[in-house]
Amino acid sequence: VPVLTQLGYAAGLFLLIPLGDVTQRKRLIVVQFLVLAAALAASATVTTLPLLLLASLLLGLTATVSQQIVPLAAHLAAPERRGQVVGLVMSGLLSGILLSRTIAGFVGSHAGWREMFWLGVPVALGGAALMALSLPRSQPDGRRPYLQLLLSMASLWRELPQLRRAALMQGLLFATFSGFWTVLVFRLQDRFGLGADMAGLFGIMGLAGILARRCPDGWRKQEGLTWLSQAGQR
Repeated sequence: VPVLTQLGYAAGLFLLIPLGDVTQRKRLIVVQFLVLAAALAASATVTTLPLLLLASLLLGLTATVSQQIVPLAAHLAAPERRGQVVGLVMSGLLSGILLSRTIAGFVGSHAGWREMFWLGVPVALGGAALMALSLPRSQPDGRRPYLQLLLSMASLWRELPQLRRAALMQGLLFATFSGFWTVLVFRLQDRFGLGADMAGLFGIMGLAGILARRCPDGWRKQEGLTWLSQAGQR
């Protein structure tokens, strides 16, 4: 189930993100949130493994809606603030990933895995409503055919060594991230008798790195190190 969810996410990155270059991205984001809510509801109600696998694939595919927001934020920001805006959006995205692990561990341990999917349904619907009300309409920059956009990624890969290095680095980071969270739950269970809720608490520690990155330099060098040391001891 997790593997198919990740494969769906990878497919969404390749197949859905380029749609933002040929269609109105606000509408695309809202529609993806709505389909994501349907996929979450399906995951919570299915009774057979094949249907759960199919729902997981759709769930991963539509969860790439967060990656639609990043280029839209870059498009709307002034050139001199583009890096700052993208960094802020990515900090929120990473914080959500880590905190969702904490919440999922608690809900899964005390209520059940289906309830975690049900909890995601109103969140996705709320995201759709918020994006529909707050995002401005933005027209795509170009009118290149969708298939041509997909094929252009191969030429970008060949022509931009910086892109290849960044892709390799991020792929290795993602593999490390996934490996850590996969092993952590079993390790805590087998060695210490702790459940998924305790494993989820490690997500809070992960927030320390994000907060330290977003805080001023003076804070990072002084209070930040003290706070990390105390949190680690606890």
